[in-house]
Amino acid sequence: MKSEQPQPQRMQQTMPEDGDGWHQINAGPHLHIMFHPNRQLLGRESDGIVRRSIVVAVAGKREQALRFDPFSVGSHYHIRPSLRGKQLPLWVDEG
Repeated sequence: MKSEQPQPQRMQQTMPEDGDGWHQINAGPHLHIMFHPNRQLLGRESDGIVRRSIVVAVAGKREQALRFDPFSVGSHYHIRPSLRGKQLPLWVDEG
């Protein structure tokens, strides 16, 4: 019988607090949405790329459910974003 190795637990990212450039977006009573005009200012790669992001959680939960990076080159999103999470392409039409 083959024993299974325990899988490392993914550390899901939590929602940011108001401040440090994050702005809360009123999306009704069921969602908690935050927007940042440039996450690079929070210590991201210093490559000069502006990284606008939108993060979403279910109201009352601390863990991010989604993170959208639609304004980056190669726009993408993450489901249950973690530190080493998979990027999914986000198709954005011109205009």
